[in-house]
Amino acid sequence: MMADSEKPPAVRSRSRRRPARQALPKDDISRSLGRIEAGLQYLAEEMRDEKEAAATSRAAVHRRLDEQAALISRLTTDVAIAVNVSAQAREHAKGIEARLDDDVAPTIEEWRKIKNMGLGMAALIGLGGATITSAVWVAITYFGDAIAASLRNMLRIP
Repeated sequence: MMADSEKPPAVRSRSRRRPARQALPKDDISRSLGRIEAGLQYLAEEMRDEKEAAATSRAAVHRRLDEQAALISRLTTDVAIAVNVSAQAREHAKGIEARLDDDVAPTIEEWRKIKNMGLGMAALIGLGGATITSAVWVAITYFGDAIAASLRNMLRIP
């Protein structure tokens, strides 16, 4: 026979069997059903609250999307108007430039010619005046005594 120390190891079953439950009294079953019902009511309220929050959030997102769509529409209209105004301003500027080239540029050139002729005439008059002035000064300087004597003679001043 075998000694106590030489006993073969006990074989454990791999399946975990639960011990058989004892039948619960009727009050315990009602209490358990009440807890389950309360839990289901809590979950139902939570789901309702989540649905309401989701609906509110979706409504806010759709409202913001509508606002953005309206803003983009207005901006598109404003940009289109600005492009048209810019094109009109460009055409107007081209018209003014063409008018300047056709009408005003020849007038400006003619005015410059007149101004240059006027400067030339002023220079000639100034040169002539300087020549006459210097001639009179030379005459008075060199012939001053003779002129004074002839003037005295004409005016009969002794």
